[in-house]
Amino acid sequence: MTVAEAREREAAAQRELEAAIIARDALRLSIEVTERDLSRALAARKRVVGGVMPPDPASRISVSAARDAAATARARFKKAEERVRAAEHALAAAKRQTDESRQAVMDRLGVDSSGYVRVMLAEAREHEQRAAAARAEALAAMRSTRACPP
Repeated sequence: MTVAEAREREAAAQRELEAAIIARDALRLSIEVTERDLSRALAARKRVVGGVMPPDPASRISVSAARDAAATARARFKKAEERVRAAEHALAAAKRQTDESRQAVMDRLGVDSSGYVRVMLAEAREHEQRAAAARAEALAAMRSTRACPP
């Protein structure tokens, strides 16, 4: 695996971790909302049972629905926590792979880390020069086709 491929995998793992954290945090808020709904439903039920209000069969349904929603939210949060842990492990593995790829290049070139940086910068400059030459060639070709239409 090349260093560039390893870096791409690492970046993808980082994006996956960020998405998992966002989903987990959203589910945490969902749990708070459903638990608040459950406490409100239970409070309404207590008022009904205490004789303050006439019994309402809908209060039983809302308490049951709120409990189900809270249990579902907790289960989904637990899965999201597992997804975050898996994403953290994947990111760590991707970082190790990037380091191993970088070390393999340094070993192949016979340089230390500062030499590796110089080599990578030289390769990046060469790549940029080739890209600039290709852009200039493409621009010249476009100009020549405009001047002499078929």
